[in-house]
Amino acid sequence: MTFKDFILSANNWSGAWLISLLIVFCSMWYFTRVKGIKLFFVALFIGLIYVIAGSPLMRLHEYGLQSAAMIQQVVVLMIAPVFIWYAISGTNLSRQNGSRNTTRYTLFYWFTGTFAMWIAHFINAKKAAVVTGMSICGVDSSSNIWIAQIPDEAVLLFLLISGILFFMAIFNNNKRINPLAQIIYLFTSCVSCSILGLWVAFSASISPYGLASITHPVTISLQQDQELAGMIMWVPGCILYVSMSCYIAIQWLEGKNHIPENLPVIEKKRGITAENQQAVITNT
Repeated sequence: MTFKDFILSANNWSGAWLISLLIVFCSMWYFTRVKGIKLFFVALFIGLIYVIAGSPLMRLHEYGLQSAAMIQQVVVLMIAPVFIWYAISGTNLSRQNGSRNTTRYTLFYWFTGTFAMWIAHFINAKKAAVVTGMSICGVDSSSNIWIAQIPDEAVLLFLLISGILFFMAIFNNNKRINPLAQIIYLFTSCVSCSILGLWVAFSASISPYGLASITHPVTISLQQDQELAGMIMWVPGCILYVSMSCYIAIQWLEGKNHIPENLPVIEKKRGITAENQQAVITNT
């Protein structure tokens, strides 16, 4: 079977997932009454989940392709949660948090999202090692066999929940940290992505099974597959976090330019100039 035949085969597309996600989409629309751009983000979220869980990409992962598993991981942990948070909270990321006790949870959210990508990688590497019978990223196929019995759907659900919790410190109005902390929060997560991606990519070159091929339906060497998986974690993950950091910084700086820092904020409304605000302060 060629790769084209594999993609076009109806057997590799899940009707059950499609129906289930359509029900979820309709339910979210009916009970939340989201519309416009927010409904578009919900549709993007549902579409991504279907591509990850109900398309041939899931079957490629079942063949032991680490690159397919890494695509799933990046999308479910880093991209899909952003869409659902945009649908819930909007796009203004630079506002201050609504709770003084936010910082106590920040490390928990950061570790939840950051360690989830590492934990899911080792689970997927173990499952791939069992399927291929070869060592994947230093993970051997002969030990801890119970890990390989973890359902793929459970791993995806774990990643999705971890991603939603991770972005709570960025999007949730009651848990949001200040803009500078958001930038540091995302930058350090980018560093973690880079370390994992580099480790996956370069660990392939020292594997004695590097020239072995993974077949059905894609013929690719083990080394090529792992190098591709590392690049997928390294590049898209960092691009996402860095892009969000830049966007937050721009929003933050633009907000600061509206009213100078040396004047207390009376009201943040358009039309109130610094001179008018100074006059209000003088009169009071």
